[in-house]
Amino acid sequence: MSITYFGAPTECPACGGAIHKSGEYLICSDKYECPAQVVGQISRWIGGCGVKYFGNGSIEGLVELGHIKSIGDIYDLTKEEVATLEINGRKIGSSLDRGLDSLKANMEVTLDVFIGSLGINTIGKSMIRMMMAAGYDELGKFDTLTEKEVALVPGYSTEKARYLVEGFNTRRNLMMEILAAGITIAKPQVIEKTGSTLDGKVFCITGVRDAELKTKIESEGGKFASGVSAKVNYLICKDTSSTSGKAKKARDLGCTLLSLSDAWELVK
Repeated sequence: MSITYFGAPTECPACGGAIHKSGEYLICSDKYECPAQVVGQISRWIGGCGVKYFGNGSIEGLVELGHIKSIGDIYDLTKEEVATLEINGRKIGSSLDRGLDSLKANMEVTLDVFIGSLGINTIGKSMIRMMMAAGYDELGKFDTLTEKEVALVPGYSTEKARYLVEGFNTRRNLMMEILAAGITIAKPQVIEKTGSTLDGKVFCITGVRDAELKTKIESEGGKFASGVSAKVNYLICKDTSSTSGKAKKARDLGCTLLSLSDAWELVK
């Protein structure tokens, strides 16, 4: 019996462009022209902004038909323009009506949504909220940030600091395009200092989910990191006797492991 071996692709199957390796993945190097990359960017943005009724199928069709080439283009779409469009023989106008209404209803976003939905590698909304908690709560404050300054923010490693600074700088034109389309950034809310013992404490959570607990900890001045580092004070996990990689690393770094019930005791 013969065995067929498949080698790794040498070019992007969507656009034929060059590819590069990022961790274990092969990624198209053309972030702004490759149709697959464009679809991904727009989908992330729409999802991050809370826009509904605007599915990936519609986005793929609009990109393929040449009606949208970037995030800014979606705000120029009109119901009249899409009314007669067909994707795979199906008219999409009626199904997109609600999507366009939802798009227009979400023209104001918070700073964490704005930057965190741009598709910067490993930098989502929670990472931007850490920056905001450290005082970087306006878009202009990101303009001159250095990797060294970002790395000082709880929850950021030198690698994530590099991703944020490089990602922000390479997306300046895209951000200008989005703002020109009418998107506004909500002013940050003034949060009163609580005087809580959680002020400035950094948490990481793994293996469990509790949105209410997360909100409560943040209201008490605590912050969340996406990974375990020397800056993390507490690791919330399902089992404090866990031998997982995160748990072992937390113990090695002197972090306190908490169960969900332990964490709730902290905020009572």
